[in-house]
Amino acid sequence: MGFKRLNIAVNCKDDNEQKQAQTILDELSNILRIEASDLINHAPMFKKNQTIIRQIFTTIRKGGIKSIASVIPLAMQFKK
Repeated sequence: MGFKRLNIAVNCKDDNEQKQAQTILDELSNILRIEASDLINHAPMFKKNQTIIRQIFTTIRKGGIKSIASVIPLAMQFKK
């Protein structure tokens, strides 16, 4: 069937921010190709680990790229 565009929710403060975010997500979708079957098969793991995933993104958001090493202990907590 091929690649299809799917939506995620992003909180935007105005139209300009929405346009910028959409541009970034369009670029990301050209880099990161996800198979639907992988997403579906891993959905239970995502649900089980949503708190850890949120902590990882919060850590990176607050600390920037320098905080990547500090997410390793969080990633080790993932449950399959």
